[in-house]
Amino acid sequence: MRYGSSGMPRSTPQLKAFKRQGVAVLVLLFCFGAYYALVVKTQANYFANRDFRLLAAMSDQIRDVIANLASSITNAAMPPPRLPDHDTNGSPFLQAIQEANPDRPPAPPGTKADRKDDRPGAESDVD
Repeated sequence: MRYGSSGMPRSTPQLKAFKRQGVAVLVLLFCFGAYYALVVKTQANYFANRDFRLLAAMSDQIRDVIANLASSITNAAMPPPRLPDHDTNGSPFLQAIQEANPDRPPAPPGTKADRKDDRPGAESDVD
């Protein structure tokens, strides 16, 4: 080894190159560590929160679908609403609907459905 004027051993060119490479590697490791700490962790948190937001939205949609199905089943099990009391005006369709609902009370007195046919030659149902 060579000694310099200070009495310390002088570094060889190979040792200088090794020191430069070591410093470069340390600088790169520091840069990668800073990038990981600042960017990658933030992105990982963002994507984790995004996944939970998507999961929450899907669970809300599934809950709404189940609620809609439950109300549909409830509505399907309920008896149909009563038909309004009105004159059939001779319509066979409306007469069939009235005949299909036997629990319906008879038409109130004075309505056209309650009147007897007063035409000559018309038969009455009264014995």
